Amino acid sequence: MFICKPIAASVKLSDGKFYNETIADKTTPLIDQLSISQFQLNNEEIYYKNNKDREFEKLIPSNYFTIKESNNEKTNLFFEIWNVFSQWDEKLNLKDFKTYIYPYRTSNDEYYDLSMKRISIHNENFKTSEITVPITQDRPSYWIERSCEVETKVEEVEYFFDKSFGKSLS
Repeated sequence: MFICKPIAASVKLSDGKFYNETIADKTTPLIDQLSISQFQLNNEEIYYKNNKDREFEKLIPSNYFTIKESNNEKTNLFFEIWNVFSQWDEKLNLKDFKTYIYPYRTSNDEYYDLSMKRISIHNENFKTSEITVPITQDRPSYWIERSCEVETKVEEVEYFFDKSFGKSLS
C-alpha cells in the first residue's frame, strides 16, 4: 500500500497559459485543495483510491487502448481526451512511467461529474503523475505530481538454516 501526497500541480488557464505550484512555494492554494491518494499493488494489478471516502478501484493499463479518430461521437471524445494527455506529456516531459487509465465518476448519485484520468507511475522514484480531463463539466484539464511512501509492507521472512553439507537452502 502506498500513500501519495501532492507535491506539484498545474492547471491550464483559459488564455492557454499554465498556473503551476509546488510545495516549495510560499502559498499553495491549488495543492491545498488536493486529497491524498492511495495505491494498492496486487500482483500485476494496481488499485487506486483518491480519497478516504471512496473504495479502491482497478486501473486499466493504457496500452489496452487503441486511439483513432472516427465519425463516432464517443470515439472522437476519447480521441480528444487523448490529445489533451499528449499536450500535457509535451509540457511535462515524462519518461519511464507506466501509465493507466481511470474513468472517474464523482459519486454514485443520479447527478455526477465524469472525468478521464491518466495516472502514470514511476516505479523507481515513488512518484505519480495524474492528468485529469473533465468531461461533464466545463473545467480545464489539470495535472498533479505526487510523492509516495510505503504505508504497509509485507514482513520479510528470515531463514535460519544449517550451512553444513546437504542442509543449505537451494
